[in-house]
Amino acid sequence: MQPAQGVASLHHVPPGPAPNEAVTDAAGNRYVAGTFSGTFDAGGGPLVSAGGTDVYLAKYAPSGAHVWSRRFGGPNDDFALPPAVNAAGAVAVQASEEIVRLDTDGTERFRRTAFERSPLALDVAGNLLFAERTLERRFFVTKLDPAGATTWDKEIPILDGGATTEHITTDSAGNVLFAGGINGSIDVGVVITARSSEGELQTFLVKLDPSGALVYGLSQDLNVPRGLTVDGAGNATLAGYDYNPDVYRLLSYDPAGARVREVVGRQLVGSLGSGIGSGGPPRADAAGYVTWSFAPRVGDASLPLVATLEPLP
Repeated sequence: MQPAQGVASLHHVPPGPAPNEAVTDAAGNRYVAGTFSGTFDAGGGPLVSAGGTDVYLAKYAPSGAHVWSRRFGGPNDDFALPPAVNAAGAVAVQASEEIVRLDTDGTERFRRTAFERSPLALDVAGNLLFAERTLERRFFVTKLDPAGATTWDKEIPILDGGATTEHITTDSAGNVLFAGGINGSIDVGVVITARSSEGELQTFLVKLDPSGALVYGLSQDLNVPRGLTVDGAGNATLAGYDYNPDVYRLLSYDPAGARVREVVGRQLVGSLGSGIGSGGPPRADAAGYVTWSFAPRVGDASLPLVATLEPLP
């Protein structure tokens, strides 16, 4: 199987977490969030649940040595999403309806309530960005400074149909990018409309500057966005897949929002089969290489793969 043009490599990985799914800082420290009940030791001594299922967050050195671990949650069942980490090691994690921001040594900076499953990001300066869907027909993208004060709070009305925010990230200049599913219209300063006659969600991608002003907003016929990343030059890459026919897709955009790369379906998996399995978030490194782990179905099984894309010119 020959990799497609622009794909530097495609290789099989053993079952389990793919290498590019680790949440790491610039020094290679790894951050892991999960849930537990009762008592759990992440390497630094027992953490004791406050009741039901609680959240743990642990930091490990590049050698694998435990650095610190913390517990979050209340008397009811709590859930955890992957933590947000910036290059310096500032970290944020959500435990149900509470976002906790910590310093690199595990010291808590502040807590903030938010709707469940709000995607998080931390910029290079330690500002916290998150997107939350309210019970009303709108969602918000909010920026908090390192002390927890609100820098700006952008309201995004859902004009018709539906929309969800699923991914958020920042680039080296402090711009904010977020993406999600849409089947209808939203107003981000420009109206984004995307509809499918089959009722499937499409994808929207929005970029704001550090002050919250719109840079671009666009829609893309991608049914399931699995992740969003930005390289050092400000190029954004969406990874996900489409239905009918089932194909994986990687889409890249320059800093102004022009689409500059598309790698689709059998360009990635060759003759292995077109069935959709799983897919994690893409990751861009400092040199501009983008890696993405995914696992197409091959018969009744799945084959874990990692694709590496060359830097954009």
